[in-house]
Amino acid sequence: MPLSRLRIAGIVLATITPLMAAVAPASAEASSCAAPTAPDEWPTFGRDLANTRTQEQAGDISAATTPTLQPVWSFSTGAAANAFSDLNGTPIVSGGCVYLNTAGGDVVALEASGGTVVWRHHVALDPGTVAGLGGTFVSSPAVTDDAVLTLVDQVGSPYVLALSRTPGADGEPQVLWRSEPIVEGPGYYTNATAVVTNGLLLAGFSPAEGDPDERGGIAIFDATTGQLLKRVYSIPQAAFDNGYAGGGI
Repeated sequence: MPLSRLRIAGIVLATITPLMAAVAPASAEASSCAAPTAPDEWPTFGRDLANTRTQEQAGDISAATTPTLQPVWSFSTGAAANAFSDLNGTPIVSGGCVYLNTAGGDVVALEASGGTVVWRHHVALDPGTVAGLGGTFVSSPAVTDDAVLTLVDQVGSPYVLALSRTPGADGEPQVLWRSEPIVEGPGYYTNATAVVTNGLLLAGFSPAEGDPDERGGIAIFDATTGQLLKRVYSIPQAAFDNGYAGGGI
């Protein structure tokens, strides 16, 4: 089996904890996480905008060969006691690096070649706020050419955080920007995964469970600057005025 195709198996196995991945050796350039996304990587939730969950360039990996795959490296998020625990979203692979979010608030970049931690960034919630059900991150990250984009599930005021794909001299990624709230209001949260397309970032949001007076929708941001451009609600205004509610995304 060509080693250049092994990284696809990594994203399949990465759905369990501890994270186990079979991946290809990365070049020196790719290990910095700055390389462009390769055709045989998995750069977004579901792999593409259509959520096909299909890798057309899987090489020799097939239903017949999958039973013969062996783990090349593993990475454990740790136990709940150290707040570096559950993976609620599937990791993504881009530019020779694996990116993942944890329920405890960590964003992590790993070298796809061997699982070495390239950087780890902890996101602390604003004072007086709490994470939603499932933790600080309940989704997969997304990437642009130079940023890792994450949706922070801060109840009442969830937001988007953009981190640099490459670390600085201190080993930490740079915080490129923090958006204004995806939505504001008691109980509002986000369990969505960021979607990036045509320079835009789409972030779904939901009202509190069972809230009869609010509605969910999608906030649209400039993926480069984080500027909020528009909110689109899942329930049209006329229906909302007539008492319809819910529709979380």
